[in-house]
Amino acid sequence: MGRKVFQDFAHVMCQKFIESPSNLDLVMLAILGSGRLELDILAGRATHNGTGTKPLPFSASWLAWVKERMAASEIPESLLKSASLRVEYDVELSRSPMGMLACQFKFACTSLVEAPDKKYTATMKAEKGICLTVYL
Repeated sequence: MGRKVFQDFAHVMCQKFIESPSNLDLVMLAILGSGRLELDILAGRATHNGTGTKPLPFSASWLAWVKERMAASEIPESLLKSASLRVEYDVELSRSPMGMLACQFKFACTSLVEAPDKKYTATMKAEKGICLTVYL
């Protein structure tokens, strides 16, 4: 049962990042610009193009979801050895007809979830267009 759950964690990591990022996640990606984002979720670290940066809110959100699932499945948290996400992305910025900041993202995500006996990976590619709400 644990193997199926850990593979699901890897798949859902990519899926959640692409399909339901927070507005703040997307604003941070737009500010950082195109490149490679690497999230070490368990360690609470992130890099963009090899330079350290603040982790996206996505990291804490995904980790909370995983911990809830592990508790519900009675899987000890100690079995989650690592969780990371690498996102290669391009972002194009423009203005919407109403003057809002519009972003077109192209994502290629690779997740890695490691248990004591095995590593689980997943990949996903997608494009996402969105108008961002920025509060200054």
